Formats: sequence, C-alpha cells, structure tokens
Amino acid sequence: MSVPTRRATVALLAACLLALGCARPPAAPPAAGRQDDPGVDELLGGRGRQAVADRIRRAGGTWDQYVAWGRELFTDGLVARPPVGPHPSPPLSRWYTCDRCHNVAREDPVLTVQDPEARLRYIADRPGMALLQGTTFWGAVNREAFYNGYYAQYHDLCVPETTTDHPVANGGPDDAGRCRPGTRRMVATSFEDAIQVCSGYCSLGRYLVRWELDAMLAYFWTLEVRLSDLGLAPHEEALVRRVLLPPSRNRRQVEEARALLAGRFLRRAGDTFRGVPVVTRRPDGTWEVGAYADGRRFVGDPARGRVVYERSCLHCHDTAVMPVAGGDLAGDVGQFFQILAKGTVQTDTWYMPEYTLQRLSRQQSADVLAYLRRLRQENR
Repeated sequence: MSVPTRRATVALLAACLLALGCARPPAAPPAAGRQDDPGVDELLGGRGRQAVADRIRRAGGTWDQYVAWGRELFTDGLVARPPVGPHPSPPLSRWYTCDRCHNVAREDPVLTVQDPEARLRYIADRPGMALLQGTTFWGAVNREAFYNGYYAQYHDLCVPETTTDHPVANGGPDDAGRCRPGTRRMVATSFEDAIQVCSGYCSLGRYLVRWELDAMLAYFWTLEVRLSDLGLAPHEEALVRRVLLPPSRNRRQVEEARALLAGRFLRRAGDTFRGVPVVTRRPDGTWEVGAYADGRRFVGDPARGRVVYERSCLHCHDTAVMPVAGGDLAGDVGQFFQILAKGTVQTDTWYMPEYTLQRLSRQQSADVLAYLRRLRQENR
C-alpha cells in the first residue's frame, strides 16, 4: 500500500471510529483563557484554572456543568441534581449561603484600594450588590493569601487533610490546639482551604467534598480578574500582549511585564480591627463617636446613614435571617459598636459577623447610628 493510500485509510478508519463513538479527539481544555481578554493568572504564568479543569476532566465531568453546580452551591447552598448522592445534595449550612456575606462582582473602583466609602458609591447603581462583611469572590482566585490581618486567627482552624468525595467531620481544634485525625490546620495561601474554613466554620456548616469544592472553584474561575479589568494604558496593554502572549524568551521583559500586572489588582485583602469607640451624647441629642484608640472622632449624618443601612444592614436585617431591624438595632449605643467590631457570639444559630475597617468605615458606622437613632425618635 502506498503512503498516500495508507494515510487515507487511517483517516477513514478514524472518522468511522468517531462516528461510532469508539474514539474521540482530545478536547481543548474547557477552561482555556480567552486570548481577546486573557485572565491575569495565565499572564502571570499560573495554571490554577487549568488544574481545576484537569481534575474535572479526570472525574468525567464538563466544565460548564461544574460551573453551574458551583453557582448553585454559592446561592442556594446545595445542588438540586448533583452528580452523586441524594437529590438535592445535603446543604452546606443550615443557616447561611455564601451570598449572605459576599458579592460576586467587582466592588472597588480602584482594584488595589479597599475603601468602603468609594465602594458604596461604586455599587450604588449596580443592582444586587451590597456593602458586605466579606470580600467579593470576584477575583478571589487571583489572591495569594486568605484570612489576613485581624482574621489571621483563623489560620489555626482545621480543614480536611485531603479533600475527597468522602465527608469529613469538622476537625476542631481542641483545647490543646490540635486538629482531629483526618484534618490539619489551614494553609493561609490555599484558596481551597479558605473555602473549607468559610463553609465549615464561618457559615456554621460542613466541609465540602471533592466534587462540591471543584464545582465552586470552577464557578470562581469564571470570576477571575482579566486584562481589561486592570485599566492599563494602551501602550502598557500592548507591551503585555507582546511580551506575555505567548511568554517571551527574554526573562527580564517577562518579569517586568508581570510585575506591572501584579501591581494593578488586589493580591491579598486587608482586614483591620475597627476598634470600639467611646460614644458620647451631645447636648443637641446627637452622638459623638470616638475617640477611638487612635484619637479620631466622628459625628454621623442620618441621610448618609440611610444609604448605608439600605445597602448593607438590610441584606440580612428585616429578613428571615434576622427580623430585628430599624431603630431597635441602636437601642444600646455601646452594644451597637461592640457588635460592629466583634460580631455576635457564634452558636448553632444565626450570628452577625464583624465589620473590619476595609468593609465599613468608621464614618459610615457613625452615619448608620445617626439614622437609626432618628428612626427611634420618629417611632416613639
């Protein structure tokens, strides 16, 4: 048989096998980056998205299906038609879903700056967004450390030693700081571990099993920071595309281009304890908030406070999560600021997480107090 004839025969055989479903060509990675607007992870040389896609492929799943399951887990806390187990899947938490404390869209006008007052202005005309205690999951896959600053105490919490499709009971730590068998302390640089801590502890729920964790990771990878989000000047973007798509052999140019990108988005969220102020009632009936430990003082504006209340507090208050609302929230002014700073005690029921300074400014808290105290006067 001649070479051309043999090649034609092989091609015909392959076509027949494909038609019969006996073979299939290797599919392009479902998580491949968009070359018109590539993700910064790809540009920085990371393979985080591809690693999740490879694991999904090995499990016999499809990227789009896992993304859909991850979105369900985020908003509903369970999946109606999961790949394994009962239908629906067991809820991640009896009490909370992720969207109670986290947005899934960009929330800061300048990606390197966490300013809650600028954030409130930015989200003002964006439906479905609120001023929440948790950092947005938009861009979370691009961060390099989790539970920073005030929340570093969470690094002592425990996560599964290895996440599989077998459930693992929450692992402590016990009074001696030890994790239970099958669990270990979380790694601060691991996004997977951060998700497990959020589900197992912050939401008073359980750890995710492997398919659930991969589903949420797939969904979060659809929220990654992309080149167009960075606000580069035209010449900067042209440089990045020329040097990094594909990466140049010139190591210095690659390092400089990647340094440019890395300086344009939030790589770790800051979390600063806001402190508890001294609060003094003034002769006109208003309240002076402060001094804080750093000596700063604030007087609230009820008009601004109403905006904060509606875009932040009402996300949970005056709902089934927490019916208490309005002026009743500021009956005890001292307790009001204690709860903002430290949250309420975690028990096996609803609780309120604290607001760090990156999530609610001291001025905004004074404004909310002024608005709530006005509501109390009006309702007398």
